[in-house]
Amino acid sequence: GIRLAQNNHYVQERSTMPDDTDIASQWHHLNGNDADIDSDLAWDITTGGLTEIGDTIVLCIVEGGGANYNHPEIQPNFWRNHQEIPNNSLDDDGNGYVDDYEGWNVNGNNDNHATGNHGTNCMGMIGAKGNNTLGVAGACWNVKIMLVSGFNTSESSVISAYTYPLEMRKQYDATNGAKGAF
Repeated sequence: GIRLAQNNHYVQERSTMPDDTDIASQWHHLNGNDADIDSDLAWDITTGGLTEIGDTIVLCIVEGGGANYNHPEIQPNFWRNHQEIPNNSLDDDGNGYVDDYEGWNVNGNNDNHATGNHGTNCMGMIGAKGNNTLGVAGACWNVKIMLVSGFNTSESSVISAYTYPLEMRKQYDATNGAKGAF
């Protein structure tokens, strides 16, 4: 007798490639000499966004010259501190930073950032929105990108720059994700 029967289904290999118009020019994703970061293999597993338990992944770019976070490829993934009310001169979320709605500018003590090209390129390579039929794709298509800018080469300035994402993570942990950033 036959105990169990199942149809013989066709299986297709996965190949997750974005439909972004300039993906072929991004040699770090796909390179004929395999001198790339194997993004295509990683995209078959994930394109970023959430951890296995649902935390929103936030990457921090620490870039002295800032970045153009209004760039159409970066803007959808740019992180905002939604516990902060912009430009009201108050520390709404109690993290020690006043009006840090769009990250932190160390020397300006605000969230106003310069629009440096290097920072824009770094943000794009890491987290440009992918598969949106626009120019390029980042390694993580759906990640949130926090920007810390405005520091200089003095030790205290650099420490201040790295303190902001640390404090945001501590706040996230202390509030079980209600405030801060993962």
